[in-house]
Amino acid sequence: MEQENDNLIYGNNYSLLVGDQELASYHQQNIPSYQDNPLIGTLPGIWTEDDYLEMLTYDPGVEEELRYLSPDERMHVLFETGNFFMPMTIHYNIATKISIALRSGLVFRNPIKPTFRKDVLERIAATEPGENNTGEKGPRVRNFPSRASGFTIIGTSGVGKSYSLETILMLYPQVYYHSQYKGQPFTFIQITWLKIECPYDGLISSLCTNFFDAVDNILNTQYHKNYVDKRGSTIQSKVKGMKTVCGNHCVGLLVIDEIQRLKAAKNGGDSLMLNFFVQLVNMMGVPVILVGTPKAKVLMSEEFSQARRASGMGDVVWDRMSNDDDWKCFLEGIWDYQYVQKPVKLNERFIDVLYEVSQGIIDIAVKAFLLSQMKAIVDKTETLTEELIRTVATESFHLANPILTALRLGDTDALKRYEDVELESLDYYLRKMLNSNGKETGIQEDAKKPHEVSKKPVSNSKNHTSNSKPSEGIKVEPTPRRRSKKPDTQNTGLIKIVREGENKNLTAYEALSSEGYIKDPQEYLNP
Repeated sequence: MEQENDNLIYGNNYSLLVGDQELASYHQQNIPSYQDNPLIGTLPGIWTEDDYLEMLTYDPGVEEELRYLSPDERMHVLFETGNFFMPMTIHYNIATKISIALRSGLVFRNPIKPTFRKDVLERIAATEPGENNTGEKGPRVRNFPSRASGFTIIGTSGVGKSYSLETILMLYPQVYYHSQYKGQPFTFIQITWLKIECPYDGLISSLCTNFFDAVDNILNTQYHKNYVDKRGSTIQSKVKGMKTVCGNHCVGLLVIDEIQRLKAAKNGGDSLMLNFFVQLVNMMGVPVILVGTPKAKVLMSEEFSQARRASGMGDVVWDRMSNDDDWKCFLEGIWDYQYVQKPVKLNERFIDVLYEVSQGIIDIAVKAFLLSQMKAIVDKTETLTEELIRTVATESFHLANPILTALRLGDTDALKRYEDVELESLDYYLRKMLNSNGKETGIQEDAKKPHEVSKKPVSNSKNHTSNSKPSEGIKVEPTPRRRSKKPDTQNTGLIKIVREGENKNLTAYEALSSEGYIKDPQEYLNP
């Protein structure tokens, strides 16, 4: 089980990543196809590899004097150490793909063009069941201009794919409120990205419901009421509604996590879902990113693969690390974070034993490193040993041990049975360790408290720097990230109107409409 981002909120059977909301401002575009499009013009600039390194890195810093704090205080310090994050090459590759997919998907979706609303309606109509131009039953066939692309990210649980993807998405404001472009009135609410989970039952109907709930939560709209609760609602009407919302808000990226859950779908439901994603990419122009474990490989249909090959984006296979120089560099990056009173130097034996207990899965390696220190503090031995690391790993990672054993032995048959690495959270292992030692600490009491997640958007960060090597990358137990201050945009302009409307129990649309900013969207949706 991968660790969670602090900007996640939870609904019925789904989790939602919530990002910033900002007033749109526009930047000069050097690429011709990106010019004269407010949706692209308001996005942050195209970042370099050094930019990503600066923005994504989180280094809490090593302070040797902390080793002499009380045991309880050092437990807190070790928890903070679990937030250490340094991007690797794979993070830069994914960030670049997202940057390209986001902008390319918006090239042919430009709401300042007079034909925009008509194009949205025609794209939706072209995907509706009926008699197509071949005389057969099925979606009407028409080619629409689109540069939208989709790709998949496949990786074993624990390698950090979901958290890393969320961290990259959070670099972009999730919602932009447009009011004026090049001196002309331009009222538009743009959703830059949306990340939702594939429903447990693998059904399109459930996916649409999760989608409407997500948008309602972000924009304070009533799409769930309009498309799900409405009398006579059908799967077809929900699908059409989802396409309509994607079109009206020009959703820049749609990320579907836990795509391996499609295996639960019955009667060809997995193929139907994948074909739906193809329609979103090819017909609606919405880039779709699918994220899952190796179980999802067998679900990648020929149709979706073909759609992605045409884009040239390529898939991302996020595998565990090998016991090589990169593994050594990774351990060198975290080894200074020893808060036992008798720290030891990193040597080949420690490098090998940490690989032995983790098999190159970063989440397990870092948990083993931190939990071993916690054990040494509780037992008052105050130092790390190879045997201690082995013992802690054996006692702690019961759920992961079957697949770790299979990885060590190269047992491919067993690996097919245990495709996912199941891990509990760091506080779970700490409670278990402390209970076994009959000790209660302040950090254990903190761990018992319910985890509260704020629904308020959190600004992105550009000021985390580090002197460590840029090739490493780890993330385990998140706590709120330190973020740079931004101008207060939540109490000005359109956002102020929306916030004031909330106090009057008005939706975003109702608040803006009452001030004359938005016309009734049905004027555009009904032919």
